Amino acid sequence: MEKREEAVIQNLKDAGCDGETIACFMAHYEAGEVKQELNAVETPEGSPGRTACVSETD
Repeated sequence: MEKREEAVIQNLKDAGCDGETIACFMAHYEAGEVKQELNAVETPEGSPGRTACVSETD
């Protein structure tokens, strides 16, 4: 794993993302799917956070 990927994963952990969300984000990250990356970690204000991978159709 590249240092950049390690840094991204550490940032996601520091932000409170769970393993499933990190895996989803990284799958989109590696595929260059920026919009889906952001959807994977987007959290509406006041909600407890995402725990599932979000696709474009969600």
